[in-house]
Amino acid sequence: MTSMFKGRDQHFRPRGTTPSTTPAPVGATVVLDQHLRFTGWSRAAEELFGLASEEVLGRSADAVLADAETGAGVSAAGGGGAAWSLGPRPVRRGDGRPVSVSLSLIPLALGVDATGWLMTAMDAELAHREAVGGMVCWPQSSA
Repeated sequence: MTSMFKGRDQHFRPRGTTPSTTPAPVGATVVLDQHLRFTGWSRAAEELFGLASEEVLGRSADAVLADAETGAGVSAAGGGGAAWSLGPRPVRRGDGRPVSVSLSLIPLALGVDATGWLMTAMDAELAHREAVGGMVCWPQSSA
């Protein structure tokens, strides 16, 4: 698939690395209704959370994305109608392994008198490594 951003979506890498040695952050988007139930689940969400859309559509984000350590749901940090973020927080993937994610929610109009949320989720560890890699000046090898 060709990017509509014409190269602007390419990730920055430290010198001397290749795309195969520097993982890009895994980001996913999902759609929630006004009650924080999943109504849309992207392929990237399937990969990040290890859950197929059939397993989450109609379910509560509080149950699917509960903090693996505290059990706190997504709504515990709710924004009251405004955009909000939470994370990094450990959540359980479909295979039971924890993954640390950062979640951001923004209000979304879903039609006449219908509102919901657009949620983006990113693997927090990979995002952190990518951010640090972009800020660090890597020395060139003398070889």
